[in-house]
Order: sequence, then structure tokens, then C-alpha cells
Amino acid sequence: MRRSLLIMLVWMFGTAIYAAEKPTEAPTDARPAASPADVIRAATAKAHAALYEQIAQLPVGQQLTVGQFLKHMNAQEEFQQQLNRADQIGGPRWIDRNTCQIQLEISAARVAQTLQQIAGAQPRRSPLNAAQIAREASHWPEPMITATATSASSIALVELRPPGGAWASVNNEARQQALRDASAAAVRQTIDSISQVKLGDDQTIGSAMKKPEVARTVNEWLISRPVTRVNFRDDMQVEVFLSIDPREFFDELRSAMANARDLALPNTPQGWERVWADYLAKCRPPVGLARITAGMPKTGVFRMPSVAPAWTEEAIGIEGAAPIISSKLRSAVRAETDARAKLRAKVESLELGKGVTVGQAAEQDHRVRDVVYRFVKQSRIYKTEYKPDGTVVVYLTADPRDLWDDLRP
Repeated sequence: MRRSLLIMLVWMFGTAIYAAEKPTEAPTDARPAASPADVIRAATAKAHAALYEQIAQLPVGQQLTVGQFLKHMNAQEEFQQQLNRADQIGGPRWIDRNTCQIQLEISAARVAQTLQQIAGAQPRRSPLNAAQIAREASHWPEPMITATATSASSIALVELRPPGGAWASVNNEARQQALRDASAAAVRQTIDSISQVKLGDDQTIGSAMKKPEVARTVNEWLISRPVTRVNFRDDMQVEVFLSIDPREFFDELRSAMANARDLALPNTPQGWERVWADYLAKCRPPVGLARITAGMPKTGVFRMPSVAPAWTEEAIGIEGAAPIISSKLRSAVRAETDARAKLRAKVESLELGKGVTVGQAAEQDHRVRDVVYRFVKQSRIYKTEYKPDGTVVVYLTADPRDLWDDLRP
């Protein structure tokens, strides 16, 4: 399966960034760690980006979304500056000693006012006037738009575990090595992207990085950056996203090179401005990908019974619930997550015969495990109900005959 499983770093309060299970053993990684301030900044930047993404999808008139309107007006940066002043709900929440959560909110009225100002500043260019924007904004579903994001110190990286799927059977050592490899690949990608930035006539950042003292300082700084996302993919590759501030990284590079010997660096502010512009155009964010290379369990082939079990004759119905917090949509997502977890537990408890359950068969045969994973993911939501008591209930339905058809030889 090519679809990826997004692993978030929070336990589904607000917009989660991770939903990974944490092991009980202590982390074994000795990598340098970002400061708490770095982790807070990374979470805040991620929350601002999430806020922008939500707002960009809202309709704003004439079959335009907010994002399309801003692009037409070339006002994305101006609008982002307004979002950067969004109100923070409470202080940073430290989920554990390494993981910080930030929640931001901004009123729909404030967003609409900013869009009206952008339209009014360039009336001839704007496809919408203030009245059209106000009319469309009055129909937006939520009076307050919120976003929650989480970041973690890099030392928490190897503690992350996927909640299920093919990765569930990978041993700890192999999983942790894949995470380290992906983190190292993220660092390499960013360094490679700026290697051709010229410092002088015969000097580039790439050639400067050949100096051991420069490479060591820069690599250690990058590898210590906060982790904002981890993606355990179904193709047995793991993707790691680190957070860097472009200006901070440039300053770290410049400092490391200034402390090295025999490097021809710019000696005027104009020279460094040229380097900065070239760096900014080339620098790519640190995203790394690594494949699991060892630690996959050796599994056999489970022999299915020749006769369909009795449970194939009765449809499976599951309910998942969650309290409504800040956003009905995000609360419904939490309820859906709860329902699918219950469905998986239900499926794994079904007996295949001779005292063997589907879950036990999945432990023996990776094909059975993958069938169960797909069945749970593809089950259908047939109703979402918002209760007067402040909860949302999601109803799933699944036909066990589909499960049996995929399980049997």
C-alpha cells in the first residue's frame, strides 16, 4: 500500500501532530538536544502553518478559496504576518519533558477584516470587494479558527512507535535505527541543497563543509533540531521532518565558517547579503527518508479453515465517541479514531477455529496482519451524530465477508 500513516506527536487534543505510542524503555540515543525554547518555537511555527492551511481552504466568493485569493493578490506573506499575531491559548503545554504543544486561535471576523483590507488596498486588482468577502465569511462554520501543533526534542525521536500496521512487528532496535537513518538523511538533504552556494570566487558552502570543524558544528546543530513530524509508511520507509529557522541556520553556518581556518569568506555586508539571497533560494527543509533494513520478523503462512466462520454472516457495527472541543470537525476525527481502534480490537478477537483468533493468526502471518489493517482502514462511516451532552459519536459499519474473502487462500 502506498498510502502513508501519519504519526503525530500528541494525544489527539486539538490538531495532533503525532499519535505515536511511546515505549517504556528509556531512550538510548545520545544525540544533542534542542533547547526548550527551540522546541517551543518549532511548535509555534507549525501551529501558524496549520492555521494558514485551514484558513486557505475557506470559501471567500466567486468560487475562490482564501488561499487562491491571496495568491491572486500576491499577499500570502502579508496575511501570514497577521496570522503570526494570532492569540495563543494558554502557555506552552509540556506533554512530557521533551514534547511541547502550542494552541493558537484567531477569530473568523479578524480574518475577514484582514482580507477586506487586502482587497481594499488594491481594488483594481482584487476580484472581490469588501462586501462580498464579508457576506461569504458570515457563512464560515466556526467563529473561532484554532490550530494545535506539537514539537519534540530530537532525543525523543527513537521513542516513537507506530500504532499498528506493518511496522508493529518490527523490533525496537531496527525501528530506532531507521529513525536515526531518516534523521541523518534529513540533515544531509539540507546540507546538500546549499552546497553550491558561493562564498567567493573559488569557495562554496560545500567546500567549507569539508573542514572537519565546520562539518561537526553544523551537523550537530542540525541533528539537534526539534522533530515536527514522523511518517511511518506502509512501504516500510520512515520519513522524519526536522524544524529549522532559515535565518538561525544561516547564522550558525556563518559562525562555524568564521571560526575555521583558511576559508575565503565575504568581507563586506553586501557580500554576505548576496550569499544570504543565494542560500535562501537553495535551502531545502530537512526531511529524510530511510527504509527498514533489518528486524522484520520471520513469519510463516497461517492455514485458514476451509469453512467460513459463523461471524461472517453478521455485519459489524462500531461506535466511537469523543467530547466536542473547539472544533466539531476535529472532535469527529477523534471519535473516528476511537471507533477504528475498537473495530480493530473486535476483528482481532474473532475466532478462526481451533482456539485461534484473527489477532493470533496475524502474529504468525504478515499477510493476515496486512488484511486486517486494510479492513479496518477501509471500513465505512455511515453516520456522525452530535449529542446534546457535548459528545460526538461516529458509527462505523463493516462487512465481515469482505474480511474473510481477503483472508482465505
